[in-house]
Amino acid sequence: MRPYLDTSVMLSLHLRDVHFAAAAALMRSARRVVWTPWQKLEFGNAIRALVARGLLTLADVRGVENSMRASVSAGDIVPCPLPAYRLWQEAEKLSRAHTPAIGVRTLDLLHVAAASSVRATHFYTFDQRQHTLARAAGLSVN
Repeated sequence: MRPYLDTSVMLSLHLRDVHFAAAAALMRSARRVVWTPWQKLEFGNAIRALVARGLLTLADVRGVENSMRASVSAGDIVPCPLPAYRLWQEAEKLSRAHTPAIGVRTLDLLHVAAASSVRATHFYTFDQRQHTLARAAGLSVN
């Protein structure tokens, strides 16, 4: 099993929001998840954006970043290179095939394309459009 967690699941795990229990259960079942540069950027930007909204402090962000480093060190999160050209090709293919029916946004499309590009087998998300797209792309979804 090679699971991919999108930003909604990662945020729930670290911020303990309303989806925390479900996110924790997904992480337990996954054991080890892939971590691409795209996920790192999107997740990092999402938590830093919460500082701008007054929902987190920079100290909170440092705590989350330390937690992520610890997860990588423990082997729960496995860094995985993401070939950029393959990502863009996959995103374009998925867009042509599914966006007219699903209406998926580019950033969501990139998550599914990244998962497909690194040959993830499972895709975990709390976003309905990503869920629909990942299933259409042939990934097992939560």
